[in-house]
Amino acid sequence: MNCPHTGQALREILGGRAFQNEQGVIYVKGTRSLDYGADYFLTEYEKQYGKTYLQDEPNLRRLAARRLEDLSRVAPPPASLFEIGAACGFFLDEARICGYDVHGLEISEFASNHARSLGLDVQTASFPTATNKQYDVVAAFFVLEHFPDQKSAFESVSKMIRPGGIFAAALPSSHGPTLKYSPDDWIRTHPEDHFADYSPRSLAKILPLYGMELINARPASFHPSRARGILRWPPLYRLYARANSFGDTMEILARKK
Repeated sequence: MNCPHTGQALREILGGRAFQNEQGVIYVKGTRSLDYGADYFLTEYEKQYGKTYLQDEPNLRRLAARRLEDLSRVAPPPASLFEIGAACGFFLDEARICGYDVHGLEISEFASNHARSLGLDVQTASFPTATNKQYDVVAAFFVLEHFPDQKSAFESVSKMIRPGGIFAAALPSSHGPTLKYSPDDWIRTHPEDHFADYSPRSLAKILPLYGMELINARPASFHPSRARGILRWPPLYRLYARANSFGDTMEILARKK
């Protein structure tokens, strides 16, 4: 196999269960695309979180507000904002309340219909999609890892951002306690529709290939119980995680050069 970003040969890791490129991006064997219809936001989401996506609206809106607080420091409203994978529209609705000019795209008809019921401009379509429009901010929260063609996805994101604009994203992170301390568990629980796994360091090397530079990365989750030794002490874990962008998930901000 060759890396979709660089075309270079990949090396096997984790006992032959995954590949890795020179920049540190991991590609797990046996991945495949799934159906992101109504069941994904209802039954499947409930299996993982104990409630449906719609029932989790208050928490998702709180999360959106925190992300917007960070985003406003580098791209304040009334900046134009486009969200890839807008889901039911909770982030875009919070962004609209803050004063952003919001637009979005969502592959699920169930979710995009709900977003439009909130009065949001959300298309029902897959990504990448042909567009000549550019925005001050492009956001994608736990979306990029789902695309089989990673090169095309990154290229399309970059084309949608104006020079000097911001890419805001959340992704799973391979620089976290599960892969570091329990690689077998990491492989066993790896979602079958995640085609690439990045760390803050590997993203910092990949983004410049698409005219972007990483300006901030931080853990999006804290799981001291997954660590070992003294790092299992929650206060120390949080200090270490924040200082080293260490976590099983991450949030990043990048700027288009």
